[in-house]
Amino acid sequence: MECPANCPVYKENQRLIKQDEELRKKHKEDIDKVREMLTDRAKK
Repeated sequence: MECPANCPVYKENQRLIKQDEELRKKHKEDIDKVREMLTDRAKK
């Protein structure tokens, strides 16, 4: 059953989904940074 766009539950869901995507993106960037650091360390 679809929830109307003005439904608070729907709004909250959208907010959480967006937040989750942003966290995932940030997490991926952090992982990339760590990987770079480890690669640099391995080269030395």
